[in-house]
Amino acid sequence: MIDRPSRTEILERKFGARLSTELPHFIPLLAVAEAGSDMLAAASLPWATNEVQWSEHARRDLVECLLCRLHAVSAAVLDAESCANDRSERLRHKEREQLIGEYPVLGRLWSITVEQWVKDSSHLVRRLAADAGPLASLLSLQQPLELTRVSMPLSDLHDHGQSVRRIDFAGGESIMYKPRPLSLEQIYYGLFQVIDGCSRLFPVILERDRYGWMAAKEPPTQHTPSPGYMKSLGQHLALLFILGGSDVHAENMLTVDGRACPIDLECLLDYDFGQPESAAEQLLRIGILPGSCVNKIGPDAFDVSVLATANRRERDGSSCLVPDSLLSCPPGVAQHTIGGFRALHQVAGGCSDDIRRAVSRMEQMEVRRTVRPTWVYKDLISRSLEPVHLKSGFLWSLCFERLYRAVVNRDSGTRWFVCGQEIASMHRLDVPKLMFHPSRRYWREAGSERTNLVQGGLDNTAVNAVESRLLASTQASCVEAIRSLLAD
Repeated sequence: MIDRPSRTEILERKFGARLSTELPHFIPLLAVAEAGSDMLAAASLPWATNEVQWSEHARRDLVECLLCRLHAVSAAVLDAESCANDRSERLRHKEREQLIGEYPVLGRLWSITVEQWVKDSSHLVRRLAADAGPLASLLSLQQPLELTRVSMPLSDLHDHGQSVRRIDFAGGESIMYKPRPLSLEQIYYGLFQVIDGCSRLFPVILERDRYGWMAAKEPPTQHTPSPGYMKSLGQHLALLFILGGSDVHAENMLTVDGRACPIDLECLLDYDFGQPESAAEQLLRIGILPGSCVNKIGPDAFDVSVLATANRRERDGSSCLVPDSLLSCPPGVAQHTIGGFRALHQVAGGCSDDIRRAVSRMEQMEVRRTVRPTWVYKDLISRSLEPVHLKSGFLWSLCFERLYRAVVNRDSGTRWFVCGQEIASMHRLDVPKLMFHPSRRYWREAGSERTNLVQGGLDNTAVNAVESRLLASTQASCVEAIRSLLAD
């Protein structure tokens, strides 16, 4: 008698390597992962060419990503099934059809997850093969490029489940894959070098139409800011303030050659939906100063701004950030930050033509709008995956429709369109990413072709807003705001 291979063994044979994920909760999901791997295999992807070679480990990383995404969707249900009346053995043998019968919404989410994973993985494999030559030159590697590992998603899921990935090569080099245009970073880095007057080192970028590659840089393991780092941080604070930047929190600020370097600059030419903001409110929205970005998911709230000194603490088996006072940093933080802010702001006044040209280029692109903090979306998605909602599609939908309360009795039109796009995005498990085209004046949710023209109430152009921030009076109010925000 020949033993029938398990689904785990089938997956291992398909990918030529042993799966390292061995959590019991993954067992009911293996049949779903198997179906996803069959779909990916049918796509006839360039795994091995003269330009690029995928290792067994790298291909295994892709299927483990699918298993982890399926588990993230199913975790609450699997926990409930395994804990209730000690039914862990029943869960071990429970087929996907039984789970779908009890939790019909879960079946739809599995289908969405697999479809998105196949599409995202296919894009990555094909784009890497197409750009193997330029990437080899960029990283000084020989062809064929030998992929050794592919990271788990390093960002929130946007635009039908796409996310940032880190690609490791056999030569020890790494590259970051970004499934979005990198034009705004290119413009910002070029403008900063013009205003600063020196050739600062920024991450090398290989720009493509709908995606791009960026040389991988690690954030500092410990935050002990030097005067040079704090001055450069103040300079970026000034330029980001002038350009209406936001969402530059700790994870989006790297250190390159001892200087601060912002990345993921999607949120430029931004504005607030509410009343006009003060200088302090605009500065806080950038994400650099303490108190500007507070994650409110879970029992603990923590500050994720760049200047909030973040220590690492282990709690319940996972690492979390613990807020600490900025005063634990070396003395002179405020002095050096304000010095850098003033220095760049003063020089920027003489580079107004360069700034206008940069803004004019930005206005021809789609920029991201921060309508609501990301933690609001994450919290709603997390709540929607509770077992009670996965048993009833009606309750699941109501969980997202709570967002409509935030726009009642406000100016309709744009707000209602944005809210509808937010809900549509979360129905496919994406963290909403609202895009705005300044020159064409329309809104769009990433991954959607539907647009909504902006009318009335939002007629102030980005150029006017930028020029207003270059005024000397604005500079003085900003310096005072920074000093008060960094004060004891």
